[in-house]
This record gives sequence, structure tokens and C-alpha cells, in this order.
Amino acid sequence: MRHYYDPHRLSVVALATAMAIALLVGSPIQSRGDDVSGVVTGYVLDNSNHPLGSAHVYLKSDSTLASIRTVNRNGFFQFLAVLPGEYTVETQLDGYITCSAKFAIYPNQTKWVHFRVPRVQKTMSYVNIRMYSGCWSREPSPLISF
Repeated sequence: MRHYYDPHRLSVVALATAMAIALLVGSPIQSRGDDVSGVVTGYVLDNSNHPLGSAHVYLKSDSTLASIRTVNRNGFFQFLAVLPGEYTVETQLDGYITCSAKFAIYPNQTKWVHFRVPRVQKTMSYVNIRMYSGCWSREPSPLISF
């Protein structure tokens, strides 16, 4: 006697089993009480406070690249689940100065880093190129950050 297994019935059983396991183990998306990761967030603006919507932001730990983001059209960027430690955030966009800021992040901390990035000043007299390196970055006062 041969047994016939309905594929629909098997997929329902598999889905129910997966859901039961997820409930018992817990979802990796859920925040746990012992989670120690932090968040790094901020804005990249030009000297006139206009957002630089296509700038790249690099998160580095000991000069090793940890993550890359492209800011949104409002100039906003965010790195989630950043482990505690010393980091450097660097901005890059063609035609603008590359700027960076160093900081430490602690467990469950949100670190705000805002950049005001000047344009590259070029004067062409034959092949002389002059760069202005006046980057400006700051963290808001402790009353604003949490």
C-alpha cells in the first residue's frame, strides 16, 4: 500500500512548525534586554545648510570599514546595531571636501554626528588646484541627544 502526501498539507505543517520554533527561540529582530549595540545617526549638509542627498557616509573602526550608507534626500544617515567602541565617520561626495569625525559609542547609546561640508575650491591657472579643508562637524548638546 502506497501513501500519498498532499503538498498543501505538508506546507501548512512546515509553516506551523517554523512559527512554533520562532516563538520558542525568539525572533532575531526583537530587542533583547541585554542588547548592548548603539546607533550612529546624523545629517550631511553643505555650507548653506542644504542636504547633500547623494553623499556616502563610511563608518570605520580602527581604519577598517564597518559599514557604508548613502544619505537620503534630506541628508540623513543612520547606522543601527553599532557595537561599543571607537569609531570614525567619514563623508564623501564628488566636488566636496572629505570630512570625518572620531567618537566613542557606549552600550545603548545614540550618537548624533552632523556634518557641514564645504565645496572643493578650484582655481585653474595652468594646473594649480587649491583645496579648502574647512570641514565642520559637531554633536548636538547633551540636552538634545539621548
